Amino acid sequence: MLPLKCILCASTADNLALCAACRADIEQLHLFNPCELCGLPQTAPVCNDCIRQPPPLKQLIVRYAYQPPLDILILKFKYAGQWQLAKTLAQLMPPPPPADIVLPLPLHHKRQRRRGFNQAHILACKAQLQPQSALLTRVINTTPQTAITGGKQRKRNIRGAFRADSAVHGKSV
Repeated sequence: MLPLKCILCASTADNLALCAACRADIEQLHLFNPCELCGLPQTAPVCNDCIRQPPPLKQLIVRYAYQPPLDILILKFKYAGQWQLAKTLAQLMPPPPPADIVLPLPLHHKRQRRRGFNQAHILACKAQLQPQSALLTRVINTTPQTAITGGKQRKRNIRGAFRADSAVHGKSV
């Protein structure tokens, strides 16, 4: 049996397709201060934008900064159809807080048809989170977030893009 190769650098890898050096590089991305409401890096627990206009959530858990090499793994998973990376990415996720419902963000039906799968749903399943995907719908086909720079523009882009089923109201999500 041939040794596994790291998905990032082709060195000998562990059972999650990462070598020790690439895994260490990813773990270094844990050392940043995200806003507790939007996840963007900053120095205070809550950023000025979220203080001025709070999002409709109480807390957002962000484990890693979206930088290399983690962003490369995510992009390969989402856009290159490398579904096997779901297991690797699920193992990198933080333990979820207690919640009534897990809602992976849906793609607009047109984008899901083009891509062929919803990466958030697959990732939630691999992490054994029992996602309730039918309870959240994307009602606006927004510009892809990857095409937008800046946190304010990204927040504006998805405002009003989702509709939750009434079963979600009053639940911890």
